[in-house]
Amino acid sequence: MKIRKILLYNFKNFRNETVIDFSDGITFLVGPNGYGKTTIFDAIELGLTGNLSRINKVTAENIVYNKPFFQNEIGQPVIIKLWLEKMNGDQLVIVRKLVNSCTESKNIFAPLKSASQFKLFRQVEVSESNFRYTDNIKLEDITQSSIDTFLGINGKYEIEKIFNLFNYIQQEETTFFLKQTEYERGDSLSFLVKTDKIEKKIEKINTVTNVIRKKISDFKGQLQNLKQQELSDVSYHRLFNHREFVFDRETPFSIANLDKLLTYQNTLQNIIDFKKNFSIGEYNRKTERDKRKKDIAGDRAIKQALYFSMLSPNILKSNSQWLWEKYSLDNPKLFEYVLLENYLQSYERVVHDCNRRKQLNIYLTNLSSDITEMTEQSITYTQNDRLSGDFELLKIQVVKFQSLRNNASQVDKNLSELRQLRSNLGNKFDELRHRHIDENKCPFCNSQFQTFEELKQAYDSYKNYLTEISSQSSLQLQEAQLLLNERIQQLKQKIIDEINSLSIDVDKNLLDRLQKLKNSYQSYSQNVEGFKTFIQSYTIMVPYELGRLEFKDYNQQHQLNWQEFQSKLVVDDDVYSLLDNNSLGNIKEELEVLREEFPELQFETYQLESSSYSKINIAMIDSRLLELKNAIHSAVDNKYAINENLIADTENIFPTYFQSKVEVLEDIRIGDLENKKLYLDRQHKLVQNQQLQDLSSQIETLRITVERLEEINTIYKEEVKQFKIDIVKKLRIPFFIYSAKMLQNYQQGLGIFLTYNKTTIDKEETTTDEATGNQVKTIKKITKTIIRFKSDPNNDHDAINQLSTGQLAVVSLAFTLSLNTMFKLSDNLNFLMIDDPVQDMDAMNVLSFIEILRHGIIDKYQIILSTYSDLNALFMGYKFANSNSEVNIKYEKVSDLQV
Repeated sequence: MKIRKILLYNFKNFRNETVIDFSDGITFLVGPNGYGKTTIFDAIELGLTGNLSRINKVTAENIVYNKPFFQNEIGQPVIIKLWLEKMNGDQLVIVRKLVNSCTESKNIFAPLKSASQFKLFRQVEVSESNFRYTDNIKLEDITQSSIDTFLGINGKYEIEKIFNLFNYIQQEETTFFLKQTEYERGDSLSFLVKTDKIEKKIEKINTVTNVIRKKISDFKGQLQNLKQQELSDVSYHRLFNHREFVFDRETPFSIANLDKLLTYQNTLQNIIDFKKNFSIGEYNRKTERDKRKKDIAGDRAIKQALYFSMLSPNILKSNSQWLWEKYSLDNPKLFEYVLLENYLQSYERVVHDCNRRKQLNIYLTNLSSDITEMTEQSITYTQNDRLSGDFELLKIQVVKFQSLRNNASQVDKNLSELRQLRSNLGNKFDELRHRHIDENKCPFCNSQFQTFEELKQAYDSYKNYLTEISSQSSLQLQEAQLLLNERIQQLKQKIIDEINSLSIDVDKNLLDRLQKLKNSYQSYSQNVEGFKTFIQSYTIMVPYELGRLEFKDYNQQHQLNWQEFQSKLVVDDDVYSLLDNNSLGNIKEELEVLREEFPELQFETYQLESSSYSKINIAMIDSRLLELKNAIHSAVDNKYAINENLIADTENIFPTYFQSKVEVLEDIRIGDLENKKLYLDRQHKLVQNQQLQDLSSQIETLRITVERLEEINTIYKEEVKQFKIDIVKKLRIPFFIYSAKMLQNYQQGLGIFLTYNKTTIDKEETTTDEATGNQVKTIKKITKTIIRFKSDPNNDHDAINQLSTGQLAVVSLAFTLSLNTMFKLSDNLNFLMIDDPVQDMDAMNVLSFIEILRHGIIDKYQIILSTYSDLNALFMGYKFANSNSEVNIKYEKVSDLQV
């Protein structure tokens, strides 16, 4: 796998979009210090691993910063794109993006926290042209494991853990591995043989072992409080069948509720004490008392009797008066039957007169229409009417008039109508003269005359004038019109005379009311006469005589009689509904029963008397009823005197365990309760004995488990140590050769020896004392594998204490090259990044370094190497080109990238 390109945008000192192409052979990043060589390496590491090892030891993570650590321009996103390509052509473009538009200072902008804010994507489609784009590209979410899978190490290694050992030598951390302790070096190489997972299992076994030891200690502590108990011979007998109680079960105890023995025994003792002290006789008396009180409070017959007792002076004052008053209130129609008695008795005549009057009025209305509009069809009448002959003669006259009028000229019609209008107006004027209207003015022109005779003479003179100017046909038409008017007037007079002969005249509302009363009269008829006699003592009621009567006049009189009747009642209307009048006999008997049961009560003292100031109302009755009931309750208490101490039940035992039933209480004997206490004690001991056996068995099982875990743990540890020793054995020879070739003029030898050794160290552990259960700190001997770099086989001191900084850098580089030479973790990790080796490694033999790369690395790896010196880059490139003409060498001047 090769790193093909990288894009940086707003990342540290790369403000603008910057794309760097890498050679598949050697790429030299050349430029002065501070121009971004290390920044490019940081971007590659961050893109691949998601972390930067150079900032892992930064401690100021709680300080507030004004922008994220990697951001150049505030408010703009930080983007890193890394284009990876395998030998088979598979590609992956990793995109890490940090978006932050906040301008406020926050502690999440600290270096480590800033790195964690990058979002990870992959670019779905990539080409040489669109790789430069940071917007308008299709991205897809991925995870870090997706990158490990592409690199071919997923499930075996993690790129984050191996990157700084195999693929990257940092400028300021070239001795990253060497500066670890001798013990940490061995731990750091665990991943090479995958012992890191095994060591996690070892740690997990240690944790589980400590937990089991703590459990054993707890069980032993419980075991000390238990001892084998002797069991009494008590059989199980259930006491309460209506409900299940825990203490009444056949197996009342488990390990979880062993502490409940005393509670259950106390409950049983309370039940025993209750049964000994409880008086069934007193309880039965109390039950009878409560039942009697309940009957008095809710029994309807008793309530009716108490009402009767309070109202008896009014009910019994005269024969049937109370019944008639209630009956009258319930049946207000009786008042109407009295007032309308004559009309109801003559109902058929009333209906006939009303219908005839209505028909005659219709005739009058029809005859009052204009004669010019009358036709034979408009003259209508009822068949067999006594006036039918007159209507037939009228029809003949109308036909004759209409025939002459149809044949007359318009002038003749106008003269005829004029004479008709004058005649009508003259008749109206004659009517008005009798009402003392000024009679000396003309009704036609309003002219003033000296006398009425002069007015009459002028009127007749004009009438004669109209006759003179009329034609023969006009005179015939006027004559027919005159005869028709006379016939109409004669018929109207007959109708008026008949109307006047009708003696009964009622309006429609009253007629409708009479019909309703007539329909229901049968159910009231037998009581009407008695009511007429009864009501006269309250209000004078006289039946209306037959004649003219309107509903409003009748209704007004009806209301006056009703209100006068109500005003003379001594109790409110709703009081009458308290008693069932049909059961007065039974009510009296119930009252007598109460009098006999409570002779000490003077029921007469609770009677209500009416007064002229106020009526007896519901509120007064309810108040007196409450007094009477309280008196009866007191009498009941006296009759059923009870000693409450004999039925005391503060623990609510009677309803809970005996359902408040005397027979249930009597069925359970005190001996049964005492035996239940013994049974509980036996069951408690039985569970204790079982717990003792279970604890002993569990302790033994756990002890065997601890021994087995410790055996497994020992095997694991020995195997891990041996694996680490094998790693060192494989690295010793190439490491010695590489370090010897690159160290210059080293007076103590030519190479560095890589050694391993087993040693025992003291480790403090916190364990649990199995006897006391307390936490105890102990010192445990642990065998560890140590890795040591020795400059002389006869000198046991580590080379880290013998060599200069430059020499240590050479040793670190040699170690990295050794790892890459001896261990191939994946076919897709064939790249090596070295940040400015010449600058810090003053003791390095540059020629030897080049030779090692030429003959062991360059044909297999992609190398990205930085240096501050153009001459060094050209020299190394020259040597690489001479050794292998096919190698692809590229020089990137970093100072030219930041435009």
